[in-house]
Amino acid sequence: IYCYAIRVFERELDDVTSRQFDSFFNSMWYVLVTMTTVGYGDYTAATSEGRVFAVLSCVTGTFLLSMMVITLSNVLDMTP
Repeated sequence: IYCYAIRVFERELDDVTSRQFDSFFNSMWYVLVTMTTVGYGDYTAATSEGRVFAVLSCVTGTFLLSMMVITLSNVLDMTP
């Protein structure tokens, strides 16, 4: 959902930043990097709507990654 939203909102522009998100895979890469809070900076959101979805994907990614760490910790816990 975030990939599609970023692609839709960032295609409104007629400059270089809108051409970054012409490919769905570029949008997917951007959301993946944003969700893991790595933030390489190779793609950036330029519109206000795109930035809102970037923040939402960052918060969602942080939540999902922390849930994954907690689940993995519980699975690997060897105490009875």
